[in-house]
Amino acid sequence: MSYSGNLLVENRNGLIVSSRVWEATGIAERYAALEMLQELPGIGRVTVGGDKGFDTADFVRECRNLSVTPHVAQNSGRRGGSAIDGRTAGHAGYAISQKKGSASKNVLAG
Repeated sequence: MSYSGNLLVENRNGLIVSSRVWEATGIAERYAALEMLQELPGIGRVTVGGDKGFDTADFVRECRNLSVTPHVAQNSGRRGGSAIDGRTAGHAGYAISQKKGSASKNVLAG
C-alpha cells in the first residue's frame, strides 16, 4: 500500500494553503485537488494549474462547477484529446500558470 501527498500551493508567494494524504490510486491527486479547491475561502474566481494528469474531462468540469478556471497542462496525446479548450489555452493567464507550474507537479491555485 502506498500513499500520495498532495499540496495546494498559492502561486504568487509559494505558500502551502492546504494538504491531503490519500491512498495512491493513480487518480487520487485529482480527487484531493478538488476537495482542497472546494474548501478554499472567499468568493473570488481562482485558477488551478497542474500537470497533464489533471487534463481529464471530469476534473476540468468539476473545476468549472467550483468556479475554478483549470489551467492544467494540455494532454493532446491522450485518446479524445485535451479537455482544455482553445479559449482557455489561448488566454495569457494560462501561459503564466503553465510557467509557474513547470517547476512542480503540485496543484497551484491563484
